[in-house]
Amino acid sequence: MRTKKRIRLKGRLRIYMQTSLYMGILLLIVDIGTYFLDVRAGFLLTCFLLFYFGMIILLMFYNRPIILNELISAVRAGTEDAASGYGDSLCAFG
Repeated sequence: MRTKKRIRLKGRLRIYMQTSLYMGILLLIVDIGTYFLDVRAGFLLTCFLLFYFGMIILLMFYNRPIILNELISAVRAGTEDAASGYGDSLCAFG
């Protein structure tokens, strides 16, 4: 049986990835208020919210591995540069 390691995001990167979800929750609260004013407008906003949350969930699951792979490769490149003396790669004429 294969064990899968889960990488948990922390700090600013986690907030960046979840900001659109928080904005969607705020828009949901606005939608509830819209239902009190006009039912047709509330229904229209609900249709938009379903599309919005569908796209957010799709992009979060699709982009998360891509972002994590790029982050890991950037960290690896940074440690390789530090190990090899990155000063040489910054100044070609030095």
